Amino acid sequence: MQALASGLSLVRAGGWLWVPLMLLLQGCLVRVVPGIGGTINSEILDQRLVGECNPVCQIEVSGGGDLNLQLEAVPDSGFEFFRWTDNLGGLISMCPNVVDPQCLVSIDGLNPALVGLTLELVAEFILYNGYDFNIVAYSAGGTGGTFIQQDELRWVEAVEGGITFQHELVTRAADRIVLEDASRGRVTAIRFDLGQVLIQIGDAEPQVFGLTEAQSGRPSGFLIDGLSYNNPLGVHTGTLEWQGGDSWLDRDPRGKRDDVAYTESVRDQDFLTMARNSDGAELTISFANGLVEISTGGPSQLVGFLRSSSVPVTGWNLSSLEYAEIGGEDVTGRLRETAINTWADFDPQNGGQRTSYTELSRGGSVIRLQENGTVNEFIIDLAAGQFIRAPFFGQAAEPLFDIISSSNL
Repeated sequence: MQALASGLSLVRAGGWLWVPLMLLLQGCLVRVVPGIGGTINSEILDQRLVGECNPVCQIEVSGGGDLNLQLEAVPDSGFEFFRWTDNLGGLISMCPNVVDPQCLVSIDGLNPALVGLTLELVAEFILYNGYDFNIVAYSAGGTGGTFIQQDELRWVEAVEGGITFQHELVTRAADRIVLEDASRGRVTAIRFDLGQVLIQIGDAEPQVFGLTEAQSGRPSGFLIDGLSYNNPLGVHTGTLEWQGGDSWLDRDPRGKRDDVAYTESVRDQDFLTMARNSDGAELTISFANGLVEISTGGPSQLVGFLRSSSVPVTGWNLSSLEYAEIGGEDVTGRLRETAINTWADFDPQNGGQRTSYTELSRGGSVIRLQENGTVNEFIIDLAAGQFIRAPFFGQAAEPLFDIISSSNL
């Protein structure tokens, strides 16, 4: 992703960064530290400001005094705010809505439970990642549109008036998605690193639009391999798991009913429909409104509401993994994507970085890396479940470790 500043620590491959706000009660100092990936604007409500917030706010807190501090997380270009976290798990009232970039911190300085504690409030920013997003919007000068991924290769562009155009994927990388509309001679480069969408027709100079939105949170029926739902009362009552091919299995996480088998019939961007094997009843999951409904030939009945969904980890979206010795079970290393085309290996015991790599290529189930400062190349092979030393000057490929977990988050 990018180099880390002193005092900041990377917490997620693909781009989450910790931005600590340290609060030391009883005559100590509050420091609001801007971080890589974004800044924190602050407004001091009931405390004295020592100096200016440039680049670090310092707020003097007297012993026994209250603290009220309004914060706003402001992402840099190419990043988006993800969430606030703190290290006390609700002991104090900090950012009740953790996904809201605006946070009102209120601390009771008379609370004896807080005396001598070090409080940390963290703003996490995530780097736009071309492997993650399936919906991208752009605009400039009153015009614009939205690109929506349909499957692994096809995208649809929707513009004003309900007009749509078909595009095919040319290339996909952490910092960009390139699409082609051959019928109109158009090539579109979605540049996450620049925050721009560049549309070129023929040999003309590309038109430049602002990248206004990029989403991966909305599930796509083309991509998911599992989902869970709550009943109308909000109880988690079902988990649908893809079994391969057109087969799905609905399990009750409470164990109060038998598993139910379904056969998939329709899958698109907004809907997933499957038939219950026992009687043909049709189950429909709508990603647009989050409803799970079932029909036995008449009007649909509400089963519940979509709770979560999962996307299979592939070479296109992998961002971290854990590995063990061949045949072993104990984690001996963690490999994470730390920047665009950059990976690092971390010690699972102390979290320290051991080795860094440059990403050479990635595909359906394979990512190829080169160890920085050497000519050694390695392969992450998800299909084989192994981390492999690549063939070199006549030497055969050598499996080094078993992959025991992987993530696209």
